[in-house]
Amino acid sequence: MLLSNDNEQYSRRNNLCIHGIQPDSECRLLAVNFIKPVLKVPRTEEKDIEIAHSAYGPQSTYGNDQTSTAQPARRPVILVRFYQRDHRDMVIRAQNILKGTRYAVTEDLTSLNVKTMNRLKNSDMVRKTWSWNGMIFAILSNDKKVVVCPFQSIHDLMND
Repeated sequence: MLLSNDNEQYSRRNNLCIHGIQPDSECRLLAVNFIKPVLKVPRTEEKDIEIAHSAYGPQSTYGNDQTSTAQPARRPVILVRFYQRDHRDMVIRAQNILKGTRYAVTEDLTSLNVKTMNRLKNSDMVRKTWSWNGMIFAILSNDKKVVVCPFQSIHDLMND
């Protein structure tokens, strides 16, 4: 199962997810029009994107207020595949500009890696988590930086 997950993650190495943009029929153009002015990555053109399409992320309270009794909305996501990883890396490095906004740029992680990230984020023994090139990193409560694999116990990481 881990080998299959690694292979699937490798196939997503040129992909990013842009969260919070309302998709339309021209997702490639929409992605470029977001990346250039908002993320301030001027060297990105439509020809740098192999394909882009819309999807919807997991259910969240996106677009709902606290008093609403309606079902949680699904947050819009645009999946973007770049021809070159250099372009993808420039875009993901610029994501700090989006702090405090309704937008986010993330790697396109497999569902197993997303579950691993969520497990780490919900643990009191983990201070910070992030991913880079499909690998999951964490800083533990003892200030130890580790690479985490799916199904790996946090207790084992603390004791290594």
